[in-house]
Amino acid sequence: MARIEQSTDADLHEVESSAAAFAEMQEATAELRAFLDLYTARRLLPAKGAAQQFGVEGLFGGDYGDPFGIAVGRTGGRAPRADAARARQKGRVISATEAFSGLGDWLAAARDFAGRERFLHWQAAFPGVWTEWESIDPRGGFDAVIGNPPYVRQEQIRAIKPALKALYADSFDGVADLYVYFYARGLGLLRKGGRLSFVMTNKWLKAGYAEKLRAVLGREAWVEAVIDFGHAKGFFPDADVMPSVLVARRPDPAAEPPAESEVVVIPRDAVEMGQLGAQVRAAAFSVPRSKLAAGAWVLEPPEVVALLEKIRNAGAPLVEYAGVSPMYGVKTGFNEAFVVDGVTRERLIREDARSEELIKPYLRGQDIDRWVSDWAGQWMIAIASSGDRVWPWSGEKDARAAERLFAATYPAIHKHLSGYREALKARPDQGRFFWELRSCAYYDKFEEKKILYQVIQYPPTILS
Repeated sequence: MARIEQSTDADLHEVESSAAAFAEMQEATAELRAFLDLYTARRLLPAKGAAQQFGVEGLFGGDYGDPFGIAVGRTGGRAPRADAARARQKGRVISATEAFSGLGDWLAAARDFAGRERFLHWQAAFPGVWTEWESIDPRGGFDAVIGNPPYVRQEQIRAIKPALKALYADSFDGVADLYVYFYARGLGLLRKGGRLSFVMTNKWLKAGYAEKLRAVLGREAWVEAVIDFGHAKGFFPDADVMPSVLVARRPDPAAEPPAESEVVVIPRDAVEMGQLGAQVRAAAFSVPRSKLAAGAWVLEPPEVVALLEKIRNAGAPLVEYAGVSPMYGVKTGFNEAFVVDGVTRERLIREDARSEELIKPYLRGQDIDRWVSDWAGQWMIAIASSGDRVWPWSGEKDARAAERLFAATYPAIHKHLSGYREALKARPDQGRFFWELRSCAYYDKFEEKKILYQVIQYPPTILS
């Protein structure tokens, strides 16, 4: 790797030399990478059954010979010499021979799984970045880790949550988005004094599911800068995100920890992409680094923080004043199907008069202005989950039988939603059946008088 990194690949000979050096490195680390593939698969693909479980434990314990040789298929493993009992599982004795017999099926599944997922083992892939990289606590790391981690909702990563919990216990939250763990992984790849910088949706700055992550950043990193661009569209025109940038440094024993962090907040309408560097420099202010801990990060100048504290001390929170708890609005998971215009609403009602009882006026957050609303004439097909209210199909366990009842009860709406069948079935947040909205315990509250406000807003807006 050192030869590869030092090569400029300026001509074909150097390119061929780099390719040959890389092939040597791959060959030298093949057994280790194959073993690490199995070790990683062990976290993500648990062994099934007592016999298989004990067989896998025996593999990593060396009971069947060299585990590195088994990993690359150089040796097929060997049955234990002694057929002694390994353990009792629910009163049944598991023998060593029985445990070994379960190993083959898991090995095949683990190799197939690793081939599909293409695990990256950082120390083996970049051996020159670390010293003592074969140990359990390698030294060194990257000078910088930068990126734009993927946004993957927690409903879509259920299968790997046990592994994430084991790997990132300090940051794990059961409802956290996948990007939370990229922060933890990135910090772990840095050398002492190295820097991490991600561009990421700003939800993690205040969200409850990122509380443990914020605690890790406050405790195990030096947060040097946080920049929040609100709902600015210029960064990712095709995505509805609230971009923010974090710069954090892994503590360096040879350096003095900074007492303050630089904070920049630029409202979305003020962002000028061509002048961004100058804007960031002009808008920067400092906050004590101690303020960036587990609690929600308040990115406001000191005078604004003082004013907010004064308001909190003098006034009553809305939850106390109104005597109700804040509730989220309706989330359809696929607005293209459930949100319709007036023309579509009238057509559905003409086709079947009963459609009217399901179609409700729909107000988006962006329609809420201060004290008033600017309704855009949109309507929502509001079909509560049959787990929350009774429908003619509620008692059906078979989806096809339930759909026949739904079609008979609301034929026009069934026909309309069926046009989006595959997309509706693919939603991670739906009711018992694809035509229903996600479960919500307070659907009846939407029919009552209410105070509406935007969770993410600029400037403050509220409607009663």
